[in-house]
Amino acid sequence: MIFILCSVLLIVNYYLLSKFNLFAKKNKIIAVGNNKNLHKGVIARGAGIVFGSFYILLIALMFLNSYMNSSFFLLILLGSISCLVLGFLDDLYDLRVLVKLSFQILIILLIIFYMSDSLFNIYNFAYNFLVIFFISLFCVWALNAYNFMDGADGHLCTLAFMQCTLLNFALFLHNNFMLILPIMSLSLVLLIFLRFNWEPAEIIMGDAGSLFIGINFIIFTMIILKFDILSPFLVIIIFSYYLTDTLGTLIIRTFMNLSWKQRHRSHPYQNFSRIYSHSMMSKYVILIHLIWLLPLLIISVFFPKYDMVLCLISLIPSIIFQIKYGPMYSST
Repeated sequence: MIFILCSVLLIVNYYLLSKFNLFAKKNKIIAVGNNKNLHKGVIARGAGIVFGSFYILLIALMFLNSYMNSSFFLLILLGSISCLVLGFLDDLYDLRVLVKLSFQILIILLIIFYMSDSLFNIYNFAYNFLVIFFISLFCVWALNAYNFMDGADGHLCTLAFMQCTLLNFALFLHNNFMLILPIMSLSLVLLIFLRFNWEPAEIIMGDAGSLFIGINFIIFTMIILKFDILSPFLVIIIFSYYLTDTLGTLIIRTFMNLSWKQRHRSHPYQNFSRIYSHSMMSKYVILIHLIWLLPLLIISVFFPKYDMVLCLISLIPSIIFQIKYGPMYSST
């Protein structure tokens, strides 16, 4: 019965996404191509509100049928709803940076305090403050970094789908099934959305989608590390392409004395997409995760004493890609 209900939800999700283009353009929820993005013409944005809402319905259905832990469900629900609403409001009204950042910090702090039972030392205020500060700083950066990856047709959606695939593969090999269903649900709604987001994109997810995706991966990662489900090095292998592109671009632009606050399109994937095509970039993302990262992940699971070395090896092609196509190729 639950399989039938989930299938119906996914079919309705597909139908509403197919109608979102007309709805968004009629209500002027649009992105306009310019010299600071890779979009062409006028394109409907904010579709993340659709597939994000159906993801919430899917995990709610699983929770009601006792397929999900209540604490995990509430945590994912909190993050997903808050980021969907914040992101969609930004898609509608182009919120000020300070307003967006303030609400992002609030959301991250709520999630940290929700999971705080093993993080803090009740007798050491300075330690607690530093833990909260650095975790919050990294999580807010990681949340926005997913937004930075949504600058080419199909790129972020493909990336997030491949990260879901690798995460579930690692969890399955570790015989740990706590997060497999929510991650699988996320991958299914993303796969459906990719049908409309592949080059040439009919619709884009907007901040509603990128913040929603980002907060879910932050929550998955927090749970995985808190309960020691996967090693930190294995987590880095899974997210190595994303980390190298976003963090690498930030570091290189800093050394080149380029503003980190200024909008730009100098990420490696953006330069590559301009030279070749958006779809070729998405295919590269699929290949690097399947051909390079997945085998390293499998080796790391069966030979955990080498996971640090394998983690470093996982970064090699993304570092080369960063050097060849990143800000050093074009910083504008």
